[in-house]
Amino acid sequence: MADSGEGYTTRRNAEKGLRSVMKNAPGADVQRMD
Repeated sequence: MADSGEGYTTRRNAEKGLRSVMKNAPGADVQRMD
């Protein structure tokens, strides 16, 4: 589980982090929360 504790400064950086999670944990359930 990941939360906002990473402290991304931009949406672009947050999306890069999400892509990393999806790549490294392909079976993980990902939910987008705007």
